[in-house]
Amino acid sequence: MKSPAPTPPEDAPDATAANWAVRRDRGLSAAESVEFELWLAANPRHAEAMARATNAWTLLNRIPEATANQVT
Repeated sequence: MKSPAPTPPEDAPDATAANWAVRRDRGLSAAESVEFELWLAANPRHAEAMARATNAWTLLNRIPEATANQVT
């Protein structure tokens, strides 16, 4: 089993939210879902950061594959 990525300091909710956005995209285990919900409920700033991360992840998913694969 792969160990989880280190969690950034609590004063970095955007970095943690970005990590959660990626992890949620690949699918969370039951334990990870609980961990996510606990993190989300721990601070109102977490929900705000998660909204930003989810929006960014959604925008990234809209990039056409051919464009994403281009090497400059």
